[in-house]
Amino acid sequence: MESTKKDPVFYGPLAQLCTDFINYKRSIGRKYVSEMLRLREFDRLTINMNHNSNILSREIVNEFVKFRPMESERNNTIRRILMKQFAKYLIGRGYEAYLLPDLKRKTKSTCTPYIFSDIEIYNFFKTLDNLKPRKISPYMHLVLPVLFRILYGCGLRISEALNLKLSDVDLKQGILTIKNSKNDTDRLIPMSKSLQNICIDYFNKLHHGKTKNNYFFPSHKNGNIIRQNIIYHFRKLHWESGIAYGGKGKGPRLHDFRHTFAVHTLRKNIKEGKDIYTTLPLLSTYLGHKSIQATQRYLRLTADVYPDILELVEKTSNGIFPEVDKNETI
Repeated sequence: MESTKKDPVFYGPLAQLCTDFINYKRSIGRKYVSEMLRLREFDRLTINMNHNSNILSREIVNEFVKFRPMESERNNTIRRILMKQFAKYLIGRGYEAYLLPDLKRKTKSTCTPYIFSDIEIYNFFKTLDNLKPRKISPYMHLVLPVLFRILYGCGLRISEALNLKLSDVDLKQGILTIKNSKNDTDRLIPMSKSLQNICIDYFNKLHHGKTKNNYFFPSHKNGNIIRQNIIYHFRKLHWESGIAYGGKGKGPRLHDFRHTFAVHTLRKNIKEGKDIYTTLPLLSTYLGHKSIQATQRYLRLTADVYPDILELVEKTSNGIFPEVDKNETI
């Protein structure tokens, strides 16, 4: 069975069927990159469990989708969906396969966006800038201050930031190139001059002489940093910064830097008297949203967090703030 440099090789009893499944998904226009890597995990599991049958059994499926330590519901759901799609594909080809039952969908997200105050942002970055090098992670004291500044200063998703390579960071122009983002689109993100200078200084310390294929935020082995590793550091840092954890669904969470960027940007635009109808589509493009409605929700959130700006807007733009459920996912 042939493979490319990007595609892993499958060795288990369902190896050929895994390959056929990926080829089928790609033939109908799906990229199937992250799913392919998860399917490789499944393939390893079939080997480790001595699963010698060509049948996708209930036992192997349930073992693959069971919750792992510190795993989020979202990540577990992604693996369940993959197994359901694989099972349907096999059944359609006449193979015997166990089909997972549907999960009960939540009608509402329980997460309320946490918007960092100006003083919390100041304290957080002050803590970051006092990090010391450690033998176990010699680059992390350099990586984290820049990574979190990009999350807050550019509103990136954590996956977008961690996937940046040196070729995606134009330090002369101060522009980040985001490839294959959540909505399958690429976009260009201009940085502020101050953030650009921080990135240049960071590059000179860590990346001088490296190839453009290296990750901008490398692990100690120069590979891709695992998201869970950043979440661990984030929780430790916000605690050391005096930012209390509000409990499940209340944050702060890593993704709240993106929410805070959007809200702080809208607040700045409103206070500067900029036309919201003009700036909102720009912010939507900057964030990589699929529709303007997704960005418009931040208007209501901005008004909730900073009620003093309501009067500034509604004098000229009556009714611009939509009624949005505070628990709705943004």
